[in-house]
Amino acid sequence: VPGFVPAAPSGASVVAPKRLLAAEPAWSAASTRCREQGTVTITYCVAATGAVENVQVVISSGYARLANAVLAGAARVRHTPGTVNGRPRLYCGMQIEQEFELPEATIGQTAR
Repeated sequence: VPGFVPAAPSGASVVAPKRLLAAEPAWSAASTRCREQGTVTITYCVAATGAVENVQVVISSGYARLANAVLAGAARVRHTPGTVNGRPRLYCGMQIEQEFELPEATIGQTAR
């Protein structure tokens, strides 16, 4: 469950972080050649500065190259910081789910 760390006090005015810029992860040529596809889900925290911290893969596609692409893309994501009573605070539990799906025309082709 996403939220502030430590938890916001009862009755506090809270604003969750908002994603400002989301960069599409780069799908490597090697992953395409090897027909690697699937979904990668990561979770992360947003620092009081809006920077992404503590990124972790929580659901893997089974392909390290795809996970690494999502992790590298997460490093380029920017947010507004979450606030408690107007003061920026660490907010954890943010999530990104990235699907890598090859066009149907390439699925039956053999790797070269």
